[in-house]
Amino acid sequence: SFAKKFAELKEAVLSKRPILRELIAKHADKKLIDYAALYTDVNLNPPIQRRQDELIGTFKSQVSKYFGEKVAEEAAQQLIAHYFVSTTDHHGPIVNQSFCNANLLTTATYAEHNDPALKYVIVLPCSNVTLSNITFPRGLIFNSPVEGKLRLQRLSFLPSNAHNSIVYDFRSYTTDEVKKLHQQIKDKERDKLINGAVTEKLHFLLDDIYLNPAVLEQPNYSDQMIVANDLLWRSYFKSSGVLPSRLLYIDQESMTSELLINYHLFEDTILRSMLFHEAYIPYLKQYFSGIMGA
Repeated sequence: SFAKKFAELKEAVLSKRPILRELIAKHADKKLIDYAALYTDVNLNPPIQRRQDELIGTFKSQVSKYFGEKVAEEAAQQLIAHYFVSTTDHHGPIVNQSFCNANLLTTATYAEHNDPALKYVIVLPCSNVTLSNITFPRGLIFNSPVEGKLRLQRLSFLPSNAHNSIVYDFRSYTTDEVKKLHQQIKDKERDKLINGAVTEKLHFLLDDIYLNPAVLEQPNYSDQMIVANDLLWRSYFKSSGVLPSRLLYIDQESMTSELLINYHLFEDTILRSMLFHEAYIPYLKQYFSGIMGA
């Protein structure tokens, strides 16, 4: 029966996801918004607290590069009060439905807290993913009606020979590459893959966001997406006249690089030993092999 097969599938998944099993046991009876409101209630253990200031300081440094000192200071104060970020996204345009929905849910819960310190949705996305990843970090994905059905459409900022490269530190897209997208949009409308209203929106987004001088002047694609996503997120709320909270999208790899250089490469820390001392290799296998995410 369907119920039996579903129960078997559920058990197969939960057997490999013990934390998910625990969360379901504790919170399955809650509404989604009520569960998400618990995101900011983080249990800080001593090892996290010992290096908390290093991470907040590094985050503040990264944010100030793109958005200025005021935003960096406010975002750092938010982390001091609520040591919570999301790390599930893949770095690229904030158009994937999974990432958009998660971040919209986060900002929706801020109204439940009524805390003036919660001004930003802070996301540390992973840029160590290939440009060919299924989440399409190399461009825009969107749905459009074609003959009464929704069809998934793609517009890529980067050429096909870049697909096996990773997002992190990949070269910037150029003005000419965006001009090619304008032509692709016209071709899609000619072939009746998109209608006039969608065409108008896409042309506007390319000109207003992706040809914005603040985006084009960034030294690589990853940095372009940090600035562009701030503008794109704001555009989602323009018609309402309300911006619930600002999206800060700072990739994990830039944070990690700065943390390693400033606090580990030239200091006697466990991380430095893990990177440079052969004697630590057996411990890496013993304590990390098989762990989800390791």
